Parts: sequence; structure tokens; C-alpha cells
Amino acid sequence: MNLSSLSWKSLSRRFALSIVNDTTFAGLEDTAVLTGGHNLTLHASGTHAMTTQAQTGASGGGVTIVLSISVAISNITSKADIGTGALLTLPGDLDAKAELTASATTTASGSAVGATAAIGVALGLTLAALQRGASAGA
Repeated sequence: MNLSSLSWKSLSRRFALSIVNDTTFAGLEDTAVLTGGHNLTLHASGTHAMTTQAQTGASGGGVTIVLSISVAISNITSKADIGTGALLTLPGDLDAKAELTASATTTASGSAVGATAAIGVALGLTLAALQRGASAGA
């Protein structure tokens, strides 16, 4: 089949992109000084939900091409931290906790109808980097 002789009648393309960069922090930064404390509670809690969708469709005589791409990039951090610096003395309790709830839903869909040929490509891609932790002096 000679591609140059085809009748290109329909072309449809959709691209969806979501990017989230978020940090939840509870703590004492490096070189921070805390005096007169008894009990210390550090709770970092993050909740994140992301939905990304690309949808397309086309029909026609000749050749129909449909391209649908959906990409989600999620970089989420939740941390409870006591930084480096002066000595921290607590006569009571230290309660450090980091919680993270995250979701990403990525969908791509397409429909192609052509008299000679129909070509459809749908790609849904999620790239996620999720970090959670509690530390002291690190």
C-alpha cells in the first residue's frame, strides 16, 4: 500500500498533563532552638488526589487517526523531622509521625472509524514519587 495515495480525512489528538509537587512538613528546621519544652508532638499529614483524563474520537472517509495521551506526574512528600543543631532536651515525650494518602487516576481513550483505515493510540501514564518519614537529626 502506498501511503501517499491514501485520502487523509480525519485526525484527532488530545493531550492531558497534570503535575503535582507538594510537601507536608511538621518539625524543627536545622539550627532551630526549642527551650522550655516538655512534650513535643510533630504530626505531618498529607492527602492528595489527582485525576487526569484525555479523550478523543474521529470518523471519516479515507484514513482516520486518533491519538490520546494522558500523563500524571506526582511528587508528594510528608515528613516529621527534627533538624540538626543544638541539643534538644525533652523531659517528656516525643511523638513524631508522618502520614501520607495519595492517589492518581490517569485515563486515555479514543475512538477511530475510517473508510480505508482507522488507527487509534491511547496512552495513560502515571509517574509517582511518594515519600513519607519521621527522623531526628538526619
